[in-house]
Amino acid sequence: MNASSNAAGGEPLSKEEINGLPMLAYEGEVMLVQTEGEMARALNFLKKETLLGFDTESRPSFKKGKSYPTSLIQLAGSELVVLIRLNLTPFCEALAGLLADPGVIKAGVAIRDDMRALQKLHEFTPAGLADLAEMAKQRGIKAQGLRTLAAQPDILLLDEPFSALDYQTRLSVCDDVYNIIRSEKKTAILVTHDISEAISVADRIFVLSARPAKVVAAHELLFGNAVPLRRRESPQFSKWFELLWKELNV
Repeated sequence: MNASSNAAGGEPLSKEEINGLPMLAYEGEVMLVQTEGEMARALNFLKKETLLGFDTESRPSFKKGKSYPTSLIQLAGSELVVLIRLNLTPFCEALAGLLADPGVIKAGVAIRDDMRALQKLHEFTPAGLADLAEMAKQRGIKAQGLRTLAAQPDILLLDEPFSALDYQTRLSVCDDVYNIIRSEKKTAILVTHDISEAISVADRIFVLSARPAKVVAAHELLFGNAVPLRRRESPQFSKWFELLWKELNV
């Protein structure tokens, strides 16, 4: 049975079937919004769209009953993906207007829950919502979560993912990515030239030589569950930095 007939019959796709589907990569522009000016420019593009992919993120909580407000809105148009950091950018009337515009469809999974969380930050009435989970349920599809509709790799490859960010943003985003990988229980391989970044996020570090690359050393780091920013405050941090610096300059 192929993946398409499985979906048509309402049965959930296996991980193997999902990973066998063709993979498409978004090659357009990604805009990170952290100021009011960037917000205005992003919304000028987004309000011209008729359909937007929508999702939100909040700081992960590892304590029962503890939750945090929405910190990131993701809006994807046909030519631009916008990441709005609500912890740095005020939730403005223009953004509320976009989310309340029935002429711009916002499509996502469990989108009404996300909108209710956003209404705690700013008053507005959501409109133009398309919940993919509800649509799947109406069509008899048992697998209704977004993760079951996309590939779920066992290993993530992050090739210098923070290199284009300024230093302050890099520290903050690094914490967010670390928490998401932990909460999703994923294994990630991070390629970086930044010693501090490697120490702050890794459980294991492999030091490579110059080309042709070979493994010079391998280390296991024991920082417990400390997030990257807290690791930088640890007495172990400077010791690891000095050791790795020496190994890179052998």
